[in-house]
Amino acid sequence: MTAICFLFLSGSTLQPLLDAVALIRRYRDSKTRYFKVSEDVPLDDVIPPAWRDLVVSTTASGKTRVNRISYELCVFQKLRDQLRCRAVWVEGANRYRNPDDDLPPDFEEKRSLYYEALRHPESATEFINRLQQMMVDGLTQLNDGLANNVWLALEPKRKNPIILSPLPAQAEPINLYTLKQEITRLWPITPLLDMLKEADYSNSAWFTSIH
Repeated sequence: MTAICFLFLSGSTLQPLLDAVALIRRYRDSKTRYFKVSEDVPLDDVIPPAWRDLVVSTTASGKTRVNRISYELCVFQKLRDQLRCRAVWVEGANRYRNPDDDLPPDFEEKRSLYYEALRHPESATEFINRLQQMMVDGLTQLNDGLANNVWLALEPKRKNPIILSPLPAQAEPINLYTLKQEITRLWPITPLLDMLKEADYSNSAWFTSIH
């Protein structure tokens, strides 16, 4: 199994998730439907409340059982989410590598130069204030334009008082047309949706290779 490394986040911990992955690894060759009753199965911060009844059951004798298949589905779903936000990283991976490795090796020495190239302030407070002001400006513009918006109508007596008329279709961008033509030329009988699904499967294929 690929080594999974843990990153500490401010005010939170993902250790139960990694403990759950380790438990699944120990049972990889087992054909049992449930984990042993004696196992310390991590549930809190791993299994969503909506899934708890599908994962955990109680026998007539009062013993608690944890269904392996349902448990693994929950664990891998949470692991995928944490990998996507880079809270957990995979040793030796590329896309899901340690986020510290995304920085240039001379980042600390040339921090100001890199921030200048990205056109971002070095101060986190200034960066956040800028984003907040952009949101305020956008919402203000939306609010001020509602009264003169010909596509929008308000009828307070209706159950759904906001009526938004469909906007006219915009012209297709030339680059999108060119992309479609090239895809059709390369794969004339392959549906585009199938290609996108296959690409998504390949990104998460390492989940199925855990052994």
